[in-house]
Amino acid sequence: MTATFRGEWEAQHPRGTVIYRDLTADPLPHLTDDVFIAGNEDPLRATLARELEQADVA
Repeated sequence: MTATFRGEWEAQHPRGTVIYRDLTADPLPHLTDDVFIAGNEDPLRATLARELEQADVA
């Protein structure tokens, strides 16, 4: 289903940017207390937050 959405979105937004994440191959770590307390100091969390903030569509 996501592949279909991605294809349609790219067709309608040829200048858009798509960030693809294979969560099976590279799963997100469980949100532990330490990661939560670290906030945006955690590199992965900071990257994901930045991508989400910059997105036009999520």
